[in-house]
Amino acid sequence: MHLAALLSARALARVRAALGSEHEVSHADGWPELSSLVRRVPVSLAIIDPRLSECSAIDALRVLRHDFPSLPLLLHLPMTLPAVQTLAELAHEGFHNVVIEPYEDDTASLRAQVASLMDHELEEHLLAMLRPILQKAPAGITAAVSRLFREPHSFGSVDDMASVAGMPRRTFDRNLHALGLAPGHRLLTVARVLRVYKYSRDPGYNLAHIAEKVGYSDPVVLARQIRTVTGETPAEWRRHATKGSVIGQLSVLLFSDGMQGILCDLPDHPPRHNEVRLNDSHEQPHLAL
Repeated sequence: MHLAALLSARALARVRAALGSEHEVSHADGWPELSSLVRRVPVSLAIIDPRLSECSAIDALRVLRHDFPSLPLLLHLPMTLPAVQTLAELAHEGFHNVVIEPYEDDTASLRAQVASLMDHELEEHLLAMLRPILQKAPAGITAAVSRLFREPHSFGSVDDMASVAGMPRRTFDRNLHALGLAPGHRLLTVARVLRVYKYSRDPGYNLAHIAEKVGYSDPVVLARQIRTVTGETPAEWRRHATKGSVIGQLSVLLFSDGMQGILCDLPDHPPRHNEVRLNDSHEQPHLAL
């Protein structure tokens, strides 16, 4: 998992030590750099010391929340009287996720806090559709496919998937085919487009930002894949897409040709017209792609 951090050098060292090597923490020197980092890098969470703001911490956090509402924000502060006063002001504005140093930034506490803020609803929905097959698959295949949907930016090609699975590319391809799963390149596209949808609901991103974050070399390539998968231009998709419609569009691409009927036997089978009934409350994408 990749995190963005706006912290003092000492706090940054504590956070990196607590999270360990499985979490990459990119440091920003100020709020402008933090916003730039979020736009360019596939960060899953921002951990922030609001006292480092050059202007009003509340104003800076409001802007960040407006531009990237899907990005979890975790405040990191010491147990001092001024910090407690700052926290009271931020809580009034709806910023409630806080880590108090040194009581809550030990390894176990910080990792638990970070994990609790992750939203993998859509990824887990697709993985649930794959679970009956993955339960019978070699462990390497299960690990690669699961990680693909949770961290699509980590995979630049099907060769990367095969590497995570711990097998040669041809063996990986044969396993997918034998299991009735879609080819690796299609699974990679599905995972990327799903992540594109999640980013596209935040007004702070344009198509070029999203392409860079997800791993496309050119926004034109991303636009072409969106059209191939959905039948719509990115702008049209942005206006019409909901959680349910996106899951419906992508779920039929998970399986090899001739295996799509297996969807009828899986839990949460998409209703007719490729529309999965998920909670789409507050579902108003903002991005002009």
